[in-house]
Amino acid sequence: VYQSSAQISIIKKSSDTVTGVDTRHIAAEENISPPQDLLKSSLIIDRAIQSRGLGSLATIHREDEELTDSIKNALTVIPGKSGTGPSHVFKLNFRAGDADESRAVLNALLDSFREHMDAKHQAISKDTFELILREKKTLEEKMIEQDTAYRAFREKAPLLGKGKDGMELRQERLNTIQAKRSALLLQRVELD
Repeated sequence: VYQSSAQISIIKKSSDTVTGVDTRHIAAEENISPPQDLLKSSLIIDRAIQSRGLGSLATIHREDEELTDSIKNALTVIPGKSGTGPSHVFKLNFRAGDADESRAVLNALLDSFREHMDAKHQAISKDTFELILREKKTLEEKMIEQDTAYRAFREKAPLLGKGKDGMELRQERLNTIQAKRSALLLQRVELD
């Protein structure tokens, strides 16, 4: 019996490169199975069997059980030891009757797991981007509505009121200043 081993470290991606949004807090990311369960899941194993053609490997498949179950039984996933909190390092061991087949299966499982996690992250990124676009559209609509309401308000209730003869107070004030200025200029000409 041959055993192939691998050690992986699982690190959550910190932010979405497209939107720049931190996606670590999104619930879908938190609700995934623990990596040791996910690595031994039928989803990952079946994807590895299909993508790498593992059905043709002779020493792995037992006649009394499905190929997926044979791989699942020959695979062990052990969390690495960490000082505090949950471990993000996992050791994978796969046992088979042939060294090359053992390596091939382990590599196929790791590739399948990576593809699954990348697809999951891209789906979350896409959802985040769509959420941002939807919120942007909503805010633009509110801004247009508020701007229209403000313009209507300004037309009905200008900031400065009207004078006694219906003229705006600013225009009335400007006329008064120009009249005084003209009077002063006329006085100055008469004094010279």
